Amino acid sequence: MSAKLLSTFCLLSFALIGCGSPSGYDAAETAYINGEYEKAIELFTEVAKTSDNPAVYCNRGNCYSVLGNIDAALADYETAIDLMNKVTDDPNDPNLAYFYYNRGFACDMAGKYGQAIKDYERTIAVNATYPDVKNHLGWVLATCPEKKYRNPKRAVEVATLACEESQWQDGSVIDTLAAAHAAAGDFAQAVQRQEQAIALIEEDEGRPELTERLELYRNKKPFVDAPPVK
Repeated sequence: MSAKLLSTFCLLSFALIGCGSPSGYDAAETAYINGEYEKAIELFTEVAKTSDNPAVYCNRGNCYSVLGNIDAALADYETAIDLMNKVTDDPNDPNLAYFYYNRGFACDMAGKYGQAIKDYERTIAVNATYPDVKNHLGWVLATCPEKKYRNPKRAVEVATLACEESQWQDGSVIDTLAAAHAAAGDFAQAVQRQEQAIALIEEDEGRPELTERLELYRNKKPFVDAPPVK
C-alpha cells in the first residue's frame, strides 16, 4: 500500500454524539493517542463493560485495525454502527460518517476494497464535507491493485472535489487527481497535476514517491498501488 494511506484513523469523541465520557475512557483515549494500541484495547474493553456508547467500539476497532486484527476491528465497527443507529432515528445522520469512514479506511488498508469503496461512498452520502474521504476514495478508485474496483471517471470526479475543497493547496490530494487522470488515460493532465503536486510537497514528505509516479505518467503508464502485505 502507498504511504498516502498510512494516515491516522479518526478518533471519535463522546462529545461528538452528545455524551459525557464514562469512567476510564480518558485513559483509553490517551493510550490511543500515544500509539499504545494494545493498552488502549484493554482500557476500551473495560469501559465497554459499563457503557454501550458507540465511540468505545469504534475507537477499539481502530486499535485492532492498526494492529492487523481486521476481523476484530470489523466486528467492533459493526457493533458501533448498530449502537449509533439506536442513538439516532436518522439513517443519514452526519455523525454516522465517522463510523463509515473508519470502517472504510480499515477495509482499505486490509485490501477489502469493495467494502472500503462502499463505506467511503456512504460517508460522503451522509456528510459530503467529511475530511479526507474524497481523497481516499479517489485514490482507491484510481490505483486499486484489483482492476475490477477501479473507476477512473468517478476517481477524477471525487479527486477534483477534494482539490477544490482544499483550495488546490494540498499536494497529496493533487497527487490523487494526477493518478486518476492517468487511470483515465489522460496522461497530459496527469503530468500537469503531478508537477503541481510535487511543487507543494516538502522533500521529506514523500516527494521521491511522487517523482516516480511523474515518470510513469510521462511514459504514458498509470500508477497501480501495491496490495497490502499479508
